[in-house]
Amino acid sequence: MGRLGVPFFVVISSFFFFKHYFRLNNVLKRKNYIKKFLVRLGLLFLTWEVFYIPLALNEFLKISSRKIEGKSLLLYIFDFFYPVPSNANGWGPSWYLIAMFMALPIFIGIFYLLRKSLIILGILCVIIEFYFVGANGYGYLSHWSTLGIYGFPRVMIYIYIGMLFAKFKDKINDYSLKRYFWIFGGLLILFLIENLVIKISGGIINSEEVFTTAPTALFGSLVAIRWQPNMANTVTMRNFSTFLYCSQA
Repeated sequence: MGRLGVPFFVVISSFFFFKHYFRLNNVLKRKNYIKKFLVRLGLLFLTWEVFYIPLALNEFLKISSRKIEGKSLLLYIFDFFYPVPSNANGWGPSWYLIAMFMALPIFIGIFYLLRKSLIILGILCVIIEFYFVGANGYGYLSHWSTLGIYGFPRVMIYIYIGMLFAKFKDKINDYSLKRYFWIFGGLLILFLIENLVIKISGGIINSEEVFTTAPTALFGSLVAIRWQPNMANTVTMRNFSTFLYCSQA
């Protein structure tokens, strides 16, 4: 169930981002808002990387046979941003931050390049998602390369969902929380069953992406948007959730 965490983060973050982004009425304001958003994500990612430097160096030395050479140093710098093949950095708990950092401006660029066509953009995102499902959850059948499992294209479909929520936010309120909750519950059961089947037939215990990941994350996010619990101290809750998620890794 933890695999729904990153999709949920990206959908909700994108929803709040585009909710404000679409309100801005000129290009300069929109560019400044993108910069502000990326700076916040970038600083958070770099902060966690500082804590992971000892672990990263340890992994780096393992893959470079305990030698620091020009070639291996370049590989480490490359892995800092795109952890293939060594995973020698702090992406374990925070890969989604830099994935979002890289994906959001590219997504917006493609959106305008396609002349704001939501249908074509949606088809493109579904194709990318299909690749990641085939390469990861069903990799034991497809034998596709897993090169981009932790790459920024992975989150494109979730940015797209978040953008749709922001664009059609008034429509979200047309349906009750109860209806969203029941659909989410049904999809969650299917999500767990699909992962169980993959575990039994393919031996993969913890799939990054399966066919029901995106639909389940979609309705889970709708439940979260419609459900507005009254919390006394939301700042404390947010800080604790970030600590809990990162410390477990």
